[in-house]
Amino acid sequence: MVIVSERYFAFAGRDGSLLEGDMPRVPGLFMRVPLLRGLARLAMSFSPLMQRGGVAGQRERILLTAMLLSPLLFAFFSGTLTLVAGFLMTGAMLAWLLRGRTLFLHGAEHRAITAAEQGNLSAT
Repeated sequence: MVIVSERYFAFAGRDGSLLEGDMPRVPGLFMRVPLLRGLARLAMSFSPLMQRGGVAGQRERILLTAMLLSPLLFAFFSGTLTLVAGFLMTGAMLAWLLRGRTLFLHGAEHRAITAAEQGNLSAT
């Protein structure tokens, strides 16, 4: 389970381990320009996944980087090929995201957040 705020992130592993850290801050220059601010925040949101010793393993970091950069290659494809490649990439990304027990863990995240908000986390 991953919980992220503007300043911190925490990741609970299935083995009971806990990884926590600071989220990187968006540089001041980017904070003044709305489009750049949004793109910088989006890039920073991948920080817990992309750092060494972070949440994702090396194979997952390589796969995620390839998925994120692959749309740049679509500029060189024809319209039909771009559409087909886009659908294939979307399907591959969804299959990767929803593999294993992801949906079960998503429900656990909501239960944990609700319990924390109600102040009875230990009962959960």
